[in-house]
Amino acid sequence: MLGERQTANTWIGSIIALIGSIYLVAEGQLGRLIGMQFAVGDVLMLAAAIGFAVYSMVLRKIPDGLSQSSILTLMVFFGLIMLVPFLGWEWSKPEVHIEFSGLVIFSVIYTGVGNSLIAWWLWNLSLEKAGPTRAGMIYYSMPLLSGIFGYFFLGEAIGLVQLISGLMIVGGIIWSSRPEKKPLAAAEAN
Repeated sequence: MLGERQTANTWIGSIIALIGSIYLVAEGQLGRLIGMQFAVGDVLMLAAAIGFAVYSMVLRKIPDGLSQSSILTLMVFFGLIMLVPFLGWEWSKPEVHIEFSGLVIFSVIYTGVGNSLIAWWLWNLSLEKAGPTRAGMIYYSMPLLSGIFGYFFLGEAIGLVQLISGLMIVGGIIWSSRPEKKPLAAAEAN
């Protein structure tokens, strides 16, 4: 989209990684996908992922001379404006009581600095350097990384399904990153 040509390797790698992600979510039983039900939060996350994909593609078309800092400042400004009414609505509820403990303050600072400032700046930088297609391949690794973190921090088991899907996801990402082979005649002419 937006004039960026996709190679055959990108398509093949994306399909392999997508199948690996679906295999992991279905826990190795693809028949489970038929009976899957979605909650409101699932639909909201899907909408957020689509919105983020559109943002990533449009960001490539930002005029030259507009720095990453300017883009990030504008995003933070408009994000705050959109969140203020929801904050007021939540604080107006009599049953809402927020206790500002050290953990809450740390969480807010971590979310604001780590997830918002640093992560967005690095994402914008990766879009600028690698392009939306290559940078977007990271999304296929999220189910895999969630499983790895679940293993280390929550004691969840890793079995054959996780290993197979993990190999497919990593293999698809690596495959999509391969450069396109030039036809033999073109390579000999150079």
